Amino acid sequence: MEQVSRQNYFAYGSNMNPTQMGERCPAAIALGVVILRGWDITINERGVATIFPADGDESVVMEGVLWSVTDSCLETLDGYEGVRSGLYRREEVRVVTADQGVEAVAYIASSSGHGDPRPGYLETVLEGADNFKVSPAYRIRLERLSSVGWATAEVQAETAEVRAETAEDGCS
Repeated sequence: MEQVSRQNYFAYGSNMNPTQMGERCPAAIALGVVILRGWDITINERGVATIFPADGDESVVMEGVLWSVTDSCLETLDGYEGVRSGLYRREEVRVVTADQGVEAVAYIASSSGHGDPRPGYLETVLEGADNFKVSPAYRIRLERLSSVGWATAEVQAETAEVRAETAEDGCS
């Protein structure tokens, strides 16, 4: 039997949802929640999530799901994400698991202007977040994307508190 090549894929939007990923990429294996430092999340003007560099600020932290995917999965995701039409591009990012940093592919929109989520989109994101048990502060941050695009200072403060608690537990 031929060995299938696998890569890490960092999902931060609707692809955190295991039902959606099961339909799109049945060969995908969820590896769990990971942290991405120095990047932030927004809903763009197309009504879907994207991430963008936080101007080198490593204290900005977001969460997502790390998947192990096949080349075929990535080709399928390229289609869903609109890579050929230029809506998204693949980019390597370094995420942090409970015990190490690993490289992963992420999809980043060509436009990070702020907008409101498409009907039902945020619910799909939150179902995935709940399934994988992202931190409570990060879940609140995701909820608030529905009306503000950017995470508020209050949400950033809540996230910082959770980060501090996580670091104390040895999970930084």
